[in-house]
Order: sequence, then structure tokens, then C-alpha cells
Amino acid sequence: SAHYSDFPFLSATQETILEQSVFSGDYEDTTSLFLSTQENSYHFTKWDGIVLCNGQSVEEHSFYDFYKFSTTLIPKEALVVKAEEANQVLHQELSYTEPEKQTDMIDFYSYSESLCLLRINGANDILIDRRTVSKIISSCQALCS
Repeated sequence: SAHYSDFPFLSATQETILEQSVFSGDYEDTTSLFLSTQENSYHFTKWDGIVLCNGQSVEEHSFYDFYKFSTTLIPKEALVVKAEEANQVLHQELSYTEPEKQTDMIDFYSYSESLCLLRINGANDILIDRRTVSKIISSCQALCS
């Protein structure tokens, strides 16, 4: 039978929630990462150590760092809100090798001057620091230029 300690999230406090990413990417199994902003879209493909962004070669270790940064999504506030879909700032799709593994959709919407609304696979509306989202976009642009 299940024991209380098998479910660490039951005893998680707001502080521990705020330190943990709400998304756990699977770098090894990821074959494609698609990002779109209001201006541009970027399609990364990864296969056998070769990474391309919109068809151009990218250093794999640089892509790995970017992937880790763009999928480590730490809430700014543990407030879980249901907000109206405002302007979409960034959309990410992660596709995997495993056929039964669904593509992950990560969306960021404008919420306030300092916060973005984060929605993972259509659920979990969480607030995240807008600077993080800006940095994901600028890092992506730098990696693909």
C-alpha cells in the first residue's frame, strides 16, 4: 500500500514549490523543439548528436544548455490562476522519439509587466517571471543566428 512519504508533493510547502520546475523535459528522448514568438519561429531538430536550427548546424552542448534553460520553468508565484488568454508571447513544442509519448506544448502569455502566464499542455496556469521568458527568446535567437 502507498505510504504518505511516497508522495513528497503532499508535504510540499509554497517555498519548495517555488524552487522546483513545473516541467521536466526529457533531453535524451527529445528529437524536436519548436519555438514561436510573435515575430519568428525556430525549429530545432536533434538526431545522433547533430542539432539543426531551421536547417543550420548548432553546437550540441549549446543546444543542451538552451534546452535545460528553456524547460526549467520555476514559478514566480505559486498562485494558480485561470486567466483569459491574452497575447501569446512564446509557444514551445517538444517532440520525442518514443511513439507513445505525446508532444508537450508549453505556452507563455502576457500577464503583467513583470509576469507571464505559463500553460503546460493546456493546463496548470502558473505565473512565471517575464524576464525568464525574454531570456528564452533572446537565447534562442542567439543560438540560431
